[in-house]
Amino acid sequence: MVARGAPLAKVAIVLPAQLFYLAQPTVLAFPALLGLVTFLTAQDPAAGRVQLLILLLGNLVGSVAAAAAAAVLEVGPPLPALTLMALLGSLGFAGWIMTAGRRPGRAVALTGLVTFLMLFGLTASPTQFEVPVLDRIADIFVLSLYTIGATALLLPPPDPRPPAAAAGRSAEDSRSRPAVPDRALGGA
Repeated sequence: MVARGAPLAKVAIVLPAQLFYLAQPTVLAFPALLGLVTFLTAQDPAAGRVQLLILLLGNLVGSVAAAAAAAVLEVGPPLPALTLMALLGSLGFAGWIMTAGRRPGRAVALTGLVTFLMLFGLTASPTQFEVPVLDRIADIFVLSLYTIGATALLLPPPDPRPPAAAAGRSAEDSRSRPAVPDRALGGA
């Protein structure tokens, strides 16, 4: 159930970040705002925090992988290095996704793959987009801190009551009962 005023509070959280990125346009604006909105759309605050952590870790891993691939691209011949790094990066993240199964590492790997492809693509582009890895990491980190602080101040705290399904169960229902013999099968 959504608390009264929560949608307005979420708009109040997104608006300053959006205005900041409108005043200071950067390539990082879209992924940063996407992460902020993803966090705020989660109905469960704990799930939103997990999504934010996944986004942060995925961006970190993807940024580091893109920086390493960009370094190889600068040293090696352009077309073979571009092909090899894009293939190795994609296969590395795909292998991670496949081995992680349904664990949270899969979401981190998927976020890392998208970040890797986006940043490595920008690096390989003939048009220069200055996206230093440390700037991207710092931007996501500062936005994460802002999001956590703003949600703590503006959104209501989570309801500490247990879910309705668990609350409706009484202690009588949870006790084990002795087995009743089936008379049709010849029980006593």
